[in-house]
Amino acid sequence: MWLYGVGIIACVAAIWFLCRRGQAKEQCTEETDAVVVFFEEKVDIDPMTKRGTILYFPVYQYVVNGMIYHAKAQDFIRKTPASLLNTHCMVKYNPEKPEECLIHDRRAIKVAEFSEESFVPNKQFGRW
Repeated sequence: MWLYGVGIIACVAAIWFLCRRGQAKEQCTEETDAVVVFFEEKVDIDPMTKRGTILYFPVYQYVVNGMIYHAKAQDFIRKTPASLLNTHCMVKYNPEKPEECLIHDRRAIKVAEFSEESFVPNKQFGRW
């Protein structure tokens, strides 16, 4: 009997995720140029071998209405990504909430937001 409950919860969760994904694609209608400014590192440990692998998540910078946004893509790279810094791509963003964006047609995670006048780059944000 509890198995039916788990199945219903899984179906509701899947429908909710699909609706949110479609909603993001409908809302993110404007495009702008973005550039990879740094990589966020995460260690992924294999529970069987107890060995870790470093995953690199690219963080993109884009400008909308005088504000600088940083968003982390959900795609990751396993090798050292130094050659991919300053790579450009198109980002779709929500004109009403520019911090909501899609990178490679997948929802990105907001990392930071600055006004252009107050933004002072430091070493962690790529190579300036």
